[in-house]
Amino acid sequence: MDEANTSAAEAQRSAETTIQYERDVLFIHPSEHSNLALTTSPLDGTNFLAWQRAVYVSLGTKMKLGFIDGSFPRPGIGSINFESWRRVDLMVTSWIWNSMSKDIVESFMFCATSRDLWLAIQARYGRSNGPMVYKLQREISSVSQNNLSLTAYLTKVTKLWNELSALAPVPKCRCGGCSCGINKAIDNLTSSTQVMQFLMGLHDSFNNERSQILMLDPLPDIEKTFSMVYAVEEQRSVHNDLEINSTHMACNTVIPTEIDENCWIVDSGASNHVSGNIALFHSYIKSASPHYIHLPDGSKRLVQYTGTVKLTSNITLENVLFVPQFSVNLLSDQDTKDSLVMGVLFRRVSVWHNRLGHASMEAIKHIQEVDCTEFSSNIPCDTCHKAKQSRIPFPVSSSHATAIFDLVHMDLWGPYKANSISGCTYLLTLVDDHSRCLWIFLLKQKNQVPTVLHSFCSMVQNQFGKGIKIFRSDNGSEFINQDCRMLCANFGIIHQTSCSYTPQQNGRVERKHRHLLNVARALLLQASLPIKFWSDAILTAAYLINRTPTKVLGWKTPYEKLYGKDPQYIHLRTFGSLCYATDITPHKSKFHSRALQCILIGYAMHQKAYKLFDLDNQTVLFSRDVHFYEGPATLIEQDDLPTSTPVPVPRVTDSINPEPPPLRRSQRQTHKPSWLNDFVSSVSSPSLLHSCSHDYSLFMASLSTLQEPRTYLEAVKHVEWQDAMKAELNALERNCTWTLAPLPKGKRPIGLTVRIFLALAAAHGWSLQQVDVNNAFLHGHLDEDLYMTPPEGYTIAPAPTLGLIQSVKDYLHSLFTIKDLGEARYFLGLEIARSSDGLYVAQNKYVQDIIRDIGLQNAKSTSTPFSLGLKLSENCGALLTDPEKYRRLVGRLLYLGFTRPDISHSVQQLSQFLTRPCEEHWRAAVHVVRYLKGTPTKGLFLPSSSSFLLCAYCDADWASCTDSRRSLTGFCIFLGDALVSWKTKKQTTVSRSTAEAEYRSMAATVCELRWISYILSDLGLTVTLPIKLFCDNQAALHIMANPVFHERTKHIELDCHVVRDAYKDGFISPSFVRSSAQLADIFTKALGLKIFAAFLDKLGLAAMHPSPTCGGDVAYPDSVAVAIHGSAYLDEEEEIETTQ
Repeated sequence: MDEANTSAAEAQRSAETTIQYERDVLFIHPSEHSNLALTTSPLDGTNFLAWQRAVYVSLGTKMKLGFIDGSFPRPGIGSINFESWRRVDLMVTSWIWNSMSKDIVESFMFCATSRDLWLAIQARYGRSNGPMVYKLQREISSVSQNNLSLTAYLTKVTKLWNELSALAPVPKCRCGGCSCGINKAIDNLTSSTQVMQFLMGLHDSFNNERSQILMLDPLPDIEKTFSMVYAVEEQRSVHNDLEINSTHMACNTVIPTEIDENCWIVDSGASNHVSGNIALFHSYIKSASPHYIHLPDGSKRLVQYTGTVKLTSNITLENVLFVPQFSVNLLSDQDTKDSLVMGVLFRRVSVWHNRLGHASMEAIKHIQEVDCTEFSSNIPCDTCHKAKQSRIPFPVSSSHATAIFDLVHMDLWGPYKANSISGCTYLLTLVDDHSRCLWIFLLKQKNQVPTVLHSFCSMVQNQFGKGIKIFRSDNGSEFINQDCRMLCANFGIIHQTSCSYTPQQNGRVERKHRHLLNVARALLLQASLPIKFWSDAILTAAYLINRTPTKVLGWKTPYEKLYGKDPQYIHLRTFGSLCYATDITPHKSKFHSRALQCILIGYAMHQKAYKLFDLDNQTVLFSRDVHFYEGPATLIEQDDLPTSTPVPVPRVTDSINPEPPPLRRSQRQTHKPSWLNDFVSSVSSPSLLHSCSHDYSLFMASLSTLQEPRTYLEAVKHVEWQDAMKAELNALERNCTWTLAPLPKGKRPIGLTVRIFLALAAAHGWSLQQVDVNNAFLHGHLDEDLYMTPPEGYTIAPAPTLGLIQSVKDYLHSLFTIKDLGEARYFLGLEIARSSDGLYVAQNKYVQDIIRDIGLQNAKSTSTPFSLGLKLSENCGALLTDPEKYRRLVGRLLYLGFTRPDISHSVQQLSQFLTRPCEEHWRAAVHVVRYLKGTPTKGLFLPSSSSFLLCAYCDADWASCTDSRRSLTGFCIFLGDALVSWKTKKQTTVSRSTAEAEYRSMAATVCELRWISYILSDLGLTVTLPIKLFCDNQAALHIMANPVFHERTKHIELDCHVVRDAYKDGFISPSFVRSSAQLADIFTKALGLKIFAAFLDKLGLAAMHPSPTCGGDVAYPDSVAVAIHGSAYLDEEEEIETTQ
């Protein structure tokens, strides 16, 4: 009995629960109306997975998910809940419709239930998992941060992970509570995989943070990883905000009184001295190769000599440039706050800094031969940053050998990709642990290591009377072999090796390797020498490092610790500097050159001589009789040296802490910023200028005070500008170019005048003659069109004879010089062909040029200019490596649009991404060119039987821009049957409805019609009113005609007034047109082939015949005026009509 009662109670509770559930599911909150959208991004066919997930979440929160997944099916027709269920199901169906793009929603309008609608959407867009999983895995493997912020990058990669998880979920353990730990292991594996993928795609600027995170064990989860990297990004942004960029200001001294020729002017902008008085020079020498000082006006002046000038008995200026045309003597002073003596000391320290291989200023302080007691240790050196900058060092071991050669570290580097002059590719480095002295041996093969070590051990015994006790190296095969074991056994040497993949245990030689390569890199960068001199730079770097004081030795040099005496510095010279070696070759003629032009590439090891490279014979020589020129004026023509390649940057471990090998090498290419394209350099030889030091480049830029005049007051001060202005004014006065008149308020040019004029010429049968006017005002900034009335005494008859046309030309030629070009056939790139049926205007040659420049002569053509369903956005994959080619192509397509309304929509879409074009944008642009390849001769046909009635079509594509959700306006205007104006333009604000977007399109069309009516009135034609304006949106038409609607749309009040006033004045007569007959559709969206071809015929586009017949009578209305237009109007027209 009790069990039966219990079962009955449970059944009752279950029934009550079911009833309550049904009540909750069937409940609709007052805020849930039928216009509600479930997602922020509508379904467009390409985003189904993300859209599906958003719909699931949204319906789940409203407890309506059962309507689409089948868990809450339709009750029976006689059920009490049937009507409520049907009402809610229709509401869910409406929500799903509102969450779909209007381009595809119409194909789902007749589904019976929301469940049927959902299954239909899944059947169309829910692809099989295999291809989608492959696509997602491929995107995840190649995803990278590029120019995205960290937050945007994490969002991008997280979206891919979520989509992959939805398609291919990771299996879970089903043991109940997972006592086996498999679920935890799977979660840890998934987390570590995501962290690895996130780190692999990070920008290279986070290399240090990436390495530190990878050294953590266990790896942190993705949120912790992001937090660590994000903190670094925030720190950098704060640093960048606080950084103050100082600009080098050149202060040119201007003295109005007469200056003595022996007077020197201190110039804070000059980094070298310059004089135009050869008598002041104590000694000088002609430059090895001529170089010039480039002035802002484009001229250049030759620097003939470089020499020394004695100012006083104890002050001598070195490396003074002699420029014959220079009228003053400039004295360089890098710091205006210091004295002249301070500037000379600064220069001396800079020279020693270069001679010593860019040694640190702290090290130079401890060299007694260098007088630098008052200089600042903060001297900036661009080469040091480029060659030596590295990570902040980790703490190093304090233990070291107590005597020389007790411990010798060794390491082998190579093979390097470029052979040295001697053909070597390997580098053996030996470092004494006690003295830190460095020995470098160049090898052609790595099997030469035992032989070199044997010679080194013998040298140590003979020269220092000591034996090497310990060798320490890594586990490379060049050290772990039978020959090295026999060598160590014969000399009684212990060979220690580091653990595998632990270079930090041999950190002494690794850090010395880094120091060596830093100095060698600085030497090559400073001298701008080709990479084949890398071995000489490394040998010179070792020579200089052994003679540079170091902090670890108490500011003593390795040379002093090894030999017990100070090294000599007087013989050191700047690596790569120009020099002349005495030619001591016997049996030379009396008039043969006595010197060889060379560059310094090192020091002889076993001779008191310099190692030089002969520029004429391309050979290496040693000489002690050398004269050097170390100043920045030393320039070597790049033709004298082989082509330069990048300086090697081998990876050297710089800490004793473990660091894993690099995960990958970035393949991303870097590009100059787009704003650099706004600057134009007048330097004729940038490679030659690049060979100069940074200081010398700044000095050359600040030599001249001549500036391009920016105002009339500045220009009239120069005789040359006065003469040019007089000549131009005389020519304009002879031609009677202008008439003084007040400028009408608001008068602006419009570019469609040329098409209107051609349409009128075709309709009236006017003869089109072309002349070129000399001294025409084509380059002025005009704010109105120019019209020329026929001269007095000549009556324009309905059918003028050729003699009458010639008389007009003769009269014009008597007023100003013109060139008769005959009948108009080619005008500003427009090909004009005449027949009895009308005029053809095309740009066939221009199309062929575009196809040839892109290289698509053999490509297949396409039937439409824009792919159906293609949606371009700002982030469409990887950025173009050469964005300039994209901008150039879009610019040419803009100009082509003058006669090709069929590409107007495509070009508008492409022109939105000129700043940051992507690969997808480039493919879309190439698609347009392929379409042009199939229709190169297509152009506008202006019929001769056309009437003069204006009519217009306007349309809008609501919220079509995926980035800004702004709508697209499109319209076209006909003069009779001739298309004379069209536009595709993104609206300036976001529209909240289709009606609002359509109404804004109507307003833009009305404004264009106003301008055209003004043009026709000026040409003597009567505009028939009202003008037909066709629109396919009933709501927009109601807003215009019904003041009630007008009051409800105050946010578009300006457009309402424009359209309503035109309607009330009888200027326009709006009419409804079906969407299938809406010609403006071609300007707002991509269309299918059938509709696209039909609309082209209606717009008047046709193929131009190669050789049309020309002729026909000429008939001018009595009141016609001849319009003159400059080429600037065509450019402005394209900017107006196809801009985004």
